[in-house]
Amino acid sequence: MTASSRDTAVAMTRTRGVLVVTMQPDLDRERFEHLRLAAMAEAGRERLAAVVLDFSAVDVLSLAEFERARDLLAALRLLGLEVAMVSLAPSVVLYLAEVQADPGKGLYFRGLDEALRRFGQD
Repeated sequence: MTASSRDTAVAMTRTRGVLVVTMQPDLDRERFEHLRLAAMAEAGRERLAAVVLDFSAVDVLSLAEFERARDLLAALRLLGLEVAMVSLAPSVVLYLAEVQADPGKGLYFRGLDEALRRFGQD
């Protein structure tokens, strides 16, 4: 499923009770806001167990972008969903550690398969 705006698309896939949101590189505030609204709408519409933000396509992530993603997961957690970030690049993780980014209360997995095994419903 894809929700479109005039210049970007939000790739979201539902599988086994998990909503996977594929994060795109270079999400400015406006594009991230579109993604946030689309993900919240989808989470409110469907009975889901979890929402996973997949960063496999993202090689560079600023602290502000990470904090926006973390805050989105916190909002989704308020809806009663389990949340996670997956596939953060090692260089991104190193940077986030260097700037002492607060990871929040979400879970982190090396890959999407791990998250689906944890959250997926049969």
